[in-house]
Amino acid sequence: MSNPNTDLIESFDPALNEQLTKRVLDSRNGERMEKLAAAGEDYIRTHIRESGFFRKIMPPRPITNSELDRELDSDRPVRFEELELNHKGAVNLPFNVSSDLEFFYGPKGLIEFFPIKSPVFQKNVNELRNYRHDIRKVVTEHALNDIETREDFGLIALADVIVGASGGNGATGSRQHFKVGVDSEMGAGGMDIDVYVEMKKKLEGFRLTNGVFLMNTKTAKEFEKFDSLAVGDELKGKMFKEGLKGIGDAVIGGVPHIFTIKDDIVADGIIYGFAEPNYLGRFYILEDIKLHVERKDDQLKMSASEVIGAGILNVAGVVKFDINA
Repeated sequence: MSNPNTDLIESFDPALNEQLTKRVLDSRNGERMEKLAAAGEDYIRTHIRESGFFRKIMPPRPITNSELDRELDSDRPVRFEELELNHKGAVNLPFNVSSDLEFFYGPKGLIEFFPIKSPVFQKNVNELRNYRHDIRKVVTEHALNDIETREDFGLIALADVIVGASGGNGATGSRQHFKVGVDSEMGAGGMDIDVYVEMKKKLEGFRLTNGVFLMNTKTAKEFEKFDSLAVGDELKGKMFKEGLKGIGDAVIGGVPHIFTIKDDIVADGIIYGFAEPNYLGRFYILEDIKLHVERKDDQLKMSASEVIGAGILNVAGVVKFDINA
C-alpha cells in the first residue's frame, strides 16, 4: 500500500502551485475576520491565525503594467493618483458682473510598489513520510498569513505617522490623535456611549464619513460593558450570552467594525477610524500572492511572495483614539 504523503510529495505537476494556493486562499474566505480553525486537520494548532485587516479597510484591486507610471530618477514601478480638486466654491454676483478667474491644477499622490516575501521553508522529503497531514498546506497557510500581517504592519505604521503624537496635530494641521484625560470629550478612561459618539464625530469634522473602526478583540470587549439603556435589552442579552458574536455583522452605531486578534499591531485601548476606501487611498496588486514550490534532489523548498502598492493619500481620512486611562 502506498504512503499517501509520499504520493503527494511525488505528484508535482505544473498546476500544483496554483491549485495549492487556491485551496488555501479559498479556505480563508467566508465570514468577516474569519479565524483559521483546526477543523478537518489532523494536527493540534497552538494558536489562532488570522487573515489581514488592511484588505478589509481598503479592498485591493489588480493593476496591469500599462497602468503604471514612470519616474525620472528610478526604474521602480509607481502610479500617480489624481486627487480631488479643492476650490473656493460659488458666489453670488450682481447682473453684468463676471466671476473671478481661478486657475487650477490637479494635485496628485504617489503610490510606490514593493515586494513582500515570506521566508523560504525547506524540508527533506524523506522527513515528510510520517506526517498524517499535508505539511505543504500548513506552510502555505502560514506564509500567506505572514504576508498579510506585514501588510497590516505597514498600514498602522503609516497611520501613526499621519495622526501624530497624542495632544499634537496630525498631518492635516488639526487634531487627529485623541486621548482620554487629555481631550475632555474623551472622558477619564474606558469607552462609554458618550465617548463613542464623540469618536464618530472626528472624521465628520473633516467632512468625511466613518468607513470602519479598527480595534483588537480585547478593546472590543468594552462594548459588553454597555448597559441596556445604551444598547437595548435584546442586544445586551445577546452579548451577555454570545460575547462579541452577539453583535452580528459588527456594525455599531452605523459604523462597520473590525476586531483583530493582532494586539502586537493594534495595542489594547487603541482604536483607529478610517474613512471609506475612495476617500482614503489606494491598494493595488501588481502581482498577487503566489506560492513557490521547488524540489531539488531530496530537498523541498516553499515560499510565498507578492508585489503590491498601497498608500493613504487623503491624510484627513484617519484618526486615532487612546482610551487607556
